[in-house]
Amino acid sequence: MYESIRVAIIDDDWSQDITYQDIVFINREFADSLLDKDDFLYDKIATCLKNEDPNIKLDEDIIYSSLANEKVQTLLLDDQKKYVYEAIERKKSFLEPLNKVKNFFIENTIQNKNIDIIHSHSDEKLEKEIYDIVCIDYFFKDNSENETLSILSKMLSKNNNSLFILMSSHTQRLEKDIEHIRTKLEISKARFRLLSKPMKKASDLEQEIKWNFTIKQLLEEKKLIPYVESFIKSWQKKIKLAADKVCKDLWEIDCDSINKLYITAKNDNIDLESYIPDILSKQILSNLEAESVSVTASGVSKTLNQELANIDRLRPSHDLIESRSYLYDLIKNISWEGRVVDRYNTNQFESPFSWFKSNIRFGTVITINDGAPLINLTQPCDLTQGSDSEKTKLLFIKGDFVSINLTAKISNKIGVSYACKMDGEWKNIHWNFLNPEIRTLQSILGKVHNIVVVGTLRQEQAQSLVHQFTQQVSRIGLVRQPEIGCMQSIFVKVINIEKNNITLQRIDKKGNDDKFPTLVISNTSNSISKTKLKVFFESPIDSFKNTIGKECLIQIPIHNCLFLRGFMDESDFLKALDTLNFGLKANTNSQDKIAGYLNIEKYNLSENLSILIKNSQGKLKKDRIFLLNLI
Repeated sequence: MYESIRVAIIDDDWSQDITYQDIVFINREFADSLLDKDDFLYDKIATCLKNEDPNIKLDEDIIYSSLANEKVQTLLLDDQKKYVYEAIERKKSFLEPLNKVKNFFIENTIQNKNIDIIHSHSDEKLEKEIYDIVCIDYFFKDNSENETLSILSKMLSKNNNSLFILMSSHTQRLEKDIEHIRTKLEISKARFRLLSKPMKKASDLEQEIKWNFTIKQLLEEKKLIPYVESFIKSWQKKIKLAADKVCKDLWEIDCDSINKLYITAKNDNIDLESYIPDILSKQILSNLEAESVSVTASGVSKTLNQELANIDRLRPSHDLIESRSYLYDLIKNISWEGRVVDRYNTNQFESPFSWFKSNIRFGTVITINDGAPLINLTQPCDLTQGSDSEKTKLLFIKGDFVSINLTAKISNKIGVSYACKMDGEWKNIHWNFLNPEIRTLQSILGKVHNIVVVGTLRQEQAQSLVHQFTQQVSRIGLVRQPEIGCMQSIFVKVINIEKNNITLQRIDKKGNDDKFPTLVISNTSNSISKTKLKVFFESPIDSFKNTIGKECLIQIPIHNCLFLRGFMDESDFLKALDTLNFGLKANTNSQDKIAGYLNIEKYNLSENLSILIKNSQGKLKKDRIFLLNLI
């Protein structure tokens, strides 16, 4: 339980006080009449309130909130009472999603006493208290984000480690504003989650999963976030220094220098504006490489590395904004040049050929008539020296746009270009090396009005595709070899059973255990140290140690793991292996002597082994021996 974690859920919907906005939503005429001090109804309400409290100071908020007062309601006409009752019921309905949010925190072991409910910007808790997680309605007051940003800034000034969940029913506006929010508050995306308010009616399983996952993730990542932000700030400083140095160095350019750069660009068949970014990016990279030494020396990277080493693989968040958008952009920038090429138009270029030579480079990806992508792999020198005659030939490889989430194994006949954004969606491009196309330049120019430039791969990315392509076309055909492997089995003996721990001992077929390590499994944990597992399974048995490799799988019986009551000689051991029938799947209905199996990656068996032991509690006794089979 997170006993010390404090949470604030801030939303004006917690308040059940009736406001002008509540009444105007039901009936504007009635709402406006309550503002008219000359109106008979206003006079009656004012008299009633002063009779109860002679010192009361009447204002708009007091008048509207008084509508919840039963004495005031007796002064209303039937229609007016109906409006008030509707407003009250509507206010009550706003509590449903907020109570769901509160329950989500409680379900994640946050104590109820540590969850504060705040409905007003003037609540003194906002000034006095410090919160670990602040969950706030983005449009907290008057359907504006200004008050929300003010509160968040105030929270950060008191506790720089606060985490935030911004929630709203108007998610599109929230998605649009998030970059402005982070920039203004100078905090990283790691601190923020954007979530839709839960539905008022019925159970929404998807929202429930997202909320519970988000809360759990924030609690798990809370310790790491300050290190991440220190890393970001450190690199921000270095990037600015590197860019500032390049800007300063630009003043060293004289007429002779600019002339040589112009001639170089012209000889490469590109204009100066296209050539300069290539040079400057290399300068910035060189400066960054120099600055990165000082980042490492400062200890920021070292500290972050140490923290990450103690954390299992983290999962992406489930908020409204794509949590991996930065990684997608990063991959795109690694693979693709940043320049954008407009379609051919006669106002800008004197001929299709001049447009082509200026924009279609080695590695440029195009579509024609919105068809499949084509990548130009014609060598740069051939493009530079080419003309628009029928003799000029171009080499293209045809591809397909595929989902960036497609993770199936890719054949060596396919090349991949990553992170291309098409129609608002991230795509990869799979290039089919068995489908090269030779096209004349004239045939391309004849369709120039229908050509769309998707982008241009960076030089090294395009060269890599050429290398893969030439390997494919020049490969030697060999007979495929069958995949065979050597199966190994190890014996494990239960040497001690305590209240919370079970100790296992590796033994050989004769029962000797003097050269093998032990492994302690806790009943209260679902994981085992990977280092301990490595030592346990790679202890000195030559035949086993030599066969275990990168692709080695460990098979663990999960239904009724075959327990052996005594030691076996070699013939009994072989009979046991025959009985196990390795072809069975994990969900097979096993007979008494046959166990189902689950294939898992090497050393990724911590949780599985723990579960196996826990599920076998009734069969586990001291000196009992069981078999683990490895292929």
